[in-house]
Amino acid sequence: MKKITAFPVLLVLIFSLSACSEDTLSLVKNGILNIDKSITISQAVSGYSYLIEQEWIKTEDAQGRQYVELRGRYDLRKMVQNLPETYYDMPSYSNKSNQPFIDWCIAKLGDKSLWINDIRLSLTFLVSSNQKDFEISKLEIFFGDQKVSKTNIKLDEPILTDIYANQPDRTVLFIARNIFQDELKAEARQNQIDACIDKIKPFVGQSLGQYVTTSRVSGEYCD
Repeated sequence: MKKITAFPVLLVLIFSLSACSEDTLSLVKNGILNIDKSITISQAVSGYSYLIEQEWIKTEDAQGRQYVELRGRYDLRKMVQNLPETYYDMPSYSNKSNQPFIDWCIAKLGDKSLWINDIRLSLTFLVSSNQKDFEISKLEIFFGDQKVSKTNIKLDEPILTDIYANQPDRTVLFIARNIFQDELKAEARQNQIDACIDKIKPFVGQSLGQYVTTSRVSGEYCD
């Protein structure tokens, strides 16, 4: 009789733990943020067309804190294909065309080994000990093996508002554009150096190579 009694107790215990895990996930997914009280967090996320491979994960740390994490990968190709003709999120570039940036992204997306093909979001919610409420504890964006992390998340955080508005993520685009601008500057600088080397070759010989430094070329021969 003792063995028969123990078995249903064990079943109840396993069921209770499973239900608790499911309730924790449901608490966050069915939660309402003041960004838009007409839809749940899950509805906002599932309706965000620029985040693919979405998954919700429940974890617990060594002290027993419970977390619910949203993970997903940004569809950058769709982002750039849906950008307006001019920058809408960077006032200093408001009069510039988006097309060169779009073309650069599309070209980079052709190389599957580059970070631009693996931009991922991790949004973590900390569940209170009473299992009745939660807060956003951490936000991370992974650009390949590089990470941008933020805590103390406010509801006007662009990543959140962009999800609820279903528009291309401004933070991802801002970082991608900065890399694009840096590459343009580096390319222009290299073109200048190459032109300078071609200019002085007749005077100093054909074998310049690495011995002609950037500062020497620009300072002595090209100004």
